[in-house]
Amino acid sequence: MTFVGREDFASAFYFPDAGAGEADVEFSIEGAEAVLISAVTAHAHADAIVREFDRGLVLANPSARPYEFDVAALAPGGKFRRIQGSALQDPKTNDGSAVAGKVTLGPKDALFLVRDGP
Repeated sequence: MTFVGREDFASAFYFPDAGAGEADVEFSIEGAEAVLISAVTAHAHADAIVREFDRGLVLANPSARPYEFDVAALAPGGKFRRIQGSALQDPKTNDGSAVAGKVTLGPKDALFLVRDGP
């Protein structure tokens, strides 16, 4: 589901285990105003999500399989570390350690990284 407004926007949908071959996609629009849909693409690939912020980076893997992120390629020159979690916040993962190179996330998992330096 997504919402339509007056400004252009991008939207993405993830269909796990859709399988090979053809698929039908149907768009249902509420209301009577014209809607323009353009640049629709389909990819047989895990829907890994990366979002960079001023003070960090978030990696998310909504798929049912592990996914490897190349942090160095996603944010060239950036230096990141894991958040420092409490005893109740998965201290094995959120240990404050530096992250460089590649990071593998398990299925339906995410990782918040804090930027080191300016």
